[in-house]
Amino acid sequence: MLWLWPAVAVAVVACAGQLFGTFGALLAAVLVASTLILFVGHVVVSLPVRIWISALAVVLGAGVVVGKHSGVEFLGTPSSENSRVVDLRGRVVTAEDIEGEDLRGALLSGAVLDGLDLHDRDLAGARAQGASFRRAILDRAQLNDADLRGADLSLACLYNADLTGADLTGAVAVGADVTGIVVAAEQTGAAADWPLPEDSRAGRCL
Repeated sequence: MLWLWPAVAVAVVACAGQLFGTFGALLAAVLVASTLILFVGHVVVSLPVRIWISALAVVLGAGVVVGKHSGVEFLGTPSSENSRVVDLRGRVVTAEDIEGEDLRGALLSGAVLDGLDLHDRDLAGARAQGASFRRAILDRAQLNDADLRGADLSLACLYNADLTGADLTGAVAVGADVTGIVVAAEQTGAAADWPLPEDSRAGRCL
Protein backbone atom coordinates (compact mmCIF):
# COMPACT_ATOMS: atom_id res chain seq x y z
CA MET A 1 0.00 0.00 0.00
CA LEU A 2 3.01 2.33 0.23
CA TRP A 3 2.65 3.11 -3.45
CA LEU A 4 -0.53 5.05 -2.63
CA TRP A 5 1.27 7.69 -0.54
CA PRO A 6 3.18 9.36 -3.43
CA ALA A 7 -0.06 9.60 -5.42
CA VAL A 8 -1.86 11.14 -2.43
CA ALA A 9 1.00 13.58 -1.88
CA VAL A 10 0.98 14.72 -5.51
CA ALA A 11 -2.81 15.14 -5.43
CA VAL A 12 -2.70 17.24 -2.24
CA VAL A 13 0.07 19.49 -3.58
CA ALA A 14 -1.74 19.91 -6.91
CA CYS A 15 -5.02 20.84 -5.22
CA ALA A 16 -3.27 23.33 -2.94
CA GLY A 17 -1.57 24.88 -5.96
CA GLN A 18 -4.88 25.28 -7.78
CA LEU A 19 -6.59 26.84 -4.76
CA PHE A 20 -3.81 28.99 -3.30
CA GLY A 21 -1.18 29.33 -6.05
CA THR A 22 2.55 28.73 -5.72
CA PHE A 23 2.52 29.60 -2.03
CA GLY A 24 -0.12 26.97 -1.29
CA ALA A 25 1.68 24.29 -3.30
CA LEU A 26 4.99 25.00 -1.53
CA LEU A 27 3.45 24.92 1.92
CA ALA A 28 1.48 21.76 1.14
CA ALA A 29 4.62 20.05 -0.18
CA VAL A 30 6.47 20.80 3.06
CA LEU A 31 3.66 19.55 5.28
CA VAL A 32 2.97 16.44 3.19
CA ALA A 33 6.66 15.52 3.11
CA SER A 34 7.00 15.88 6.86
CA THR A 35 3.85 13.81 7.45
CA LEU A 36 5.04 11.00 5.19
CA ILE A 37 8.45 10.89 6.82
CA LEU A 38 7.01 10.90 10.34
CA PHE A 39 4.34 8.26 9.88
CA VAL A 40 5.50 5.97 7.06
CA GLY A 41 9.22 6.65 6.96
CA HIS A 42 10.05 3.98 9.54
CA VAL A 43 10.95 1.62 6.71
CA VAL A 44 14.14 3.54 5.87
CA VAL A 45 14.55 6.20 8.60
CA SER A 46 14.94 5.83 12.35
CA LEU A 47 12.53 7.54 14.75
CA PRO A 48 14.96 10.25 16.01
CA VAL A 49 15.85 11.22 12.44
CA ARG A 50 12.17 11.35 11.47
CA ILE A 51 11.42 13.64 14.41
CA TRP A 52 14.26 15.98 13.45
CA ILE A 53 13.14 16.07 9.81
CA SER A 54 9.53 16.74 10.82
CA ALA A 55 10.61 19.54 13.18
CA LEU A 56 12.69 21.07 10.39
CA ALA A 57 9.70 20.86 8.04
CA VAL A 58 7.50 22.66 10.59
CA VAL A 59 10.10 25.44 10.91
CA LEU A 60 10.38 25.69 7.13
CA GLY A 61 6.58 25.82 6.78
CA ALA A 62 6.37 28.56 9.41
CA GLY A 63 9.07 30.47 7.53
CA VAL A 64 7.09 30.23 4.30
CA VAL A 65 3.96 31.58 6.02
CA VAL A 66 5.86 34.44 7.68
CA GLY A 67 7.63 35.25 4.43
CA LYS A 68 4.35 35.31 2.54
CA HIS A 69 2.82 37.79 4.99
CA SER A 70 6.00 39.89 4.81
CA GLY A 71 5.69 40.22 1.03
CA VAL A 72 8.51 37.84 0.08
CA GLU A 73 8.16 36.50 -3.46
CA PHE A 74 7.90 32.71 -3.88
CA LEU A 75 8.99 31.36 -7.26
CA GLY A 76 7.95 34.50 -9.09
CA THR A 77 4.70 35.06 -7.22
CA PRO A 78 4.16 38.86 -7.04
CA SER A 79 4.47 40.32 -3.57
CA SER A 80 1.48 42.04 -2.02
CA GLU A 81 3.13 45.43 -2.57
CA ASN A 82 3.56 44.85 -6.30
CA SER A 83 -0.02 43.67 -6.70
CA ARG A 84 -1.57 46.56 -4.77
CA VAL A 85 -4.77 47.85 -6.33
CA VAL A 86 -5.28 51.63 -6.31
CA ASP A 87 -8.37 52.47 -4.26
CA LEU A 88 -9.85 55.92 -4.88
CA ARG A 89 -13.52 55.09 -4.37
CA GLY A 90 -15.72 58.09 -3.66
CA ARG A 91 -12.83 60.56 -3.74
CA VAL A 92 -12.25 63.75 -5.68
CA VAL A 93 -9.15 62.60 -7.53
CA THR A 94 -6.28 64.96 -8.34
CA ALA A 95 -3.38 64.56 -10.74
CA GLU A 96 -1.09 64.01 -7.77
CA ASP A 97 -3.22 61.08 -6.57
CA ILE A 98 -2.61 59.09 -9.74
CA GLU A 99 0.86 60.24 -10.73
CA GLY A 100 3.04 57.17 -11.27
CA GLU A 101 0.26 54.82 -10.15
CA ASP A 102 -0.71 51.61 -11.94
CA LEU A 103 -4.41 52.15 -12.63
CA ARG A 104 -5.16 48.70 -14.03
CA GLY A 105 -8.08 47.31 -12.06
CA ALA A 106 -8.26 50.51 -9.99
CA LEU A 107 -11.23 50.94 -7.67
CA LEU A 108 -12.86 54.17 -8.81
CA SER A 109 -16.57 53.72 -8.09
CA GLY A 110 -18.15 57.07 -7.26
CA ALA A 111 -14.86 58.89 -7.76
CA VAL A 112 -14.67 62.32 -9.41
CA LEU A 113 -11.96 62.52 -12.07
CA ASP A 114 -13.30 65.57 -13.88
CA GLY A 115 -10.83 67.27 -16.21
CA LEU A 116 -7.94 64.92 -15.43
CA ASP A 117 -5.36 64.16 -18.10
CA LEU A 118 -5.49 60.40 -18.50
CA HIS A 119 -4.30 60.16 -22.09
CA ASP A 120 -2.52 56.90 -22.91
CA ARG A 121 -3.16 55.62 -19.37
CA ASP A 122 -3.97 51.96 -18.82
CA LEU A 123 -7.22 51.65 -16.85
CA ALA A 124 -8.03 48.15 -18.08
CA GLY A 125 -10.44 46.40 -15.74
CA ALA A 126 -11.01 49.53 -13.64
CA ARG A 127 -14.09 49.41 -11.38
CA ALA A 128 -15.56 52.85 -12.06
CA GLN A 129 -19.29 52.47 -11.45
CA GLY A 130 -20.90 55.90 -11.16
CA ALA A 131 -17.55 57.68 -11.55
CA SER A 132 -17.39 61.12 -13.15
CA PHE A 133 -14.97 61.72 -16.05
CA ARG A 134 -16.49 65.00 -17.25
CA ARG A 135 -14.07 66.80 -19.62
CA ALA A 136 -11.38 64.23 -18.78
CA ILE A 137 -8.68 63.60 -21.38
CA LEU A 138 -8.86 59.89 -22.19
CA ASP A 139 -7.49 59.83 -25.72
CA ARG A 140 -5.82 56.48 -26.52
CA ALA A 141 -6.58 55.31 -22.97
CA GLN A 142 -7.00 51.59 -22.30
CA LEU A 143 -10.44 51.08 -20.77
CA ASN A 144 -10.98 47.53 -21.96
CA ASP A 145 -13.08 45.42 -19.58
CA ALA A 146 -13.64 48.46 -17.35
CA ASP A 147 -16.87 48.71 -15.35
CA LEU A 148 -18.30 52.08 -16.37
CA ARG A 149 -21.91 51.47 -15.40
CA GLY A 150 -23.58 54.81 -14.74
CA ALA A 151 -20.33 56.70 -15.36
CA ASP A 152 -20.45 60.31 -16.58
CA LEU A 153 -18.19 60.80 -19.61
CA SER A 154 -19.81 64.03 -20.78
CA LEU A 155 -17.50 66.22 -22.89
CA ALA A 156 -14.65 63.76 -22.31
CA CYS A 157 -11.98 63.13 -24.90
CA LEU A 158 -12.22 59.46 -25.92
CA TYR A 159 -10.31 59.81 -29.17
CA ASN A 160 -8.97 56.35 -30.16
CA ALA A 161 -9.67 55.00 -26.66
CA ASP A 162 -10.05 51.23 -26.31
CA LEU A 163 -13.30 50.25 -24.55
CA THR A 164 -13.34 46.64 -25.71
CA GLY A 165 -15.49 44.65 -23.30
CA ALA A 166 -16.24 47.66 -21.08
CA ASP A 167 -19.65 47.76 -19.39
CA LEU A 168 -21.33 51.04 -20.40
CA THR A 169 -24.76 50.30 -19.00
CA GLY A 170 -26.37 53.61 -18.04
CA ALA A 171 -23.26 55.63 -18.92
CA VAL A 172 -23.62 59.19 -20.24
CA ALA A 173 -21.25 60.65 -22.82
CA VAL A 174 -23.02 63.80 -24.01
CA GLY A 175 -20.70 65.89 -26.18
CA ALA A 176 -17.79 63.48 -25.83
CA ASP A 177 -15.29 63.05 -28.66
CA VAL A 178 -15.60 59.37 -29.64
CA THR A 179 -13.64 59.63 -32.86
CA GLY A 180 -11.80 56.38 -33.58
CA ILE A 181 -13.02 54.79 -30.33
CA VAL A 182 -12.80 50.99 -30.15
CA VAL A 183 -16.16 49.81 -28.85
CA ALA A 184 -18.98 47.51 -29.95
CA ALA A 185 -22.47 48.70 -30.86
CA GLU A 186 -24.06 46.53 -28.19
CA GLN A 187 -21.93 48.27 -25.57
CA THR A 188 -22.89 51.80 -26.56
CA GLY A 189 -26.48 50.63 -27.02
CA ALA A 190 -26.61 49.92 -23.30
CA ALA A 191 -25.51 53.48 -22.45
CA ALA A 192 -28.05 56.06 -21.30
CA ASP A 193 -26.72 58.64 -23.77
CA TRP A 194 -23.93 58.01 -26.27
CA PRO A 195 -23.00 60.27 -29.22
CA LEU A 196 -22.96 58.93 -32.76
CA PRO A 197 -19.56 59.15 -34.50
CA GLU A 198 -20.91 61.77 -36.90
CA ASP A 199 -22.07 63.87 -33.94
CA SER A 200 -18.73 63.68 -32.21
CA ARG A 201 -16.60 66.77 -31.90
CA ALA A 202 -13.83 65.25 -34.00
CA GLY A 203 -10.38 66.64 -33.38
CA ARG A 204 -11.37 68.45 -30.19
CA CYS A 205 -8.84 66.61 -28.08
CA LEU A 206 -5.94 66.24 -30.49
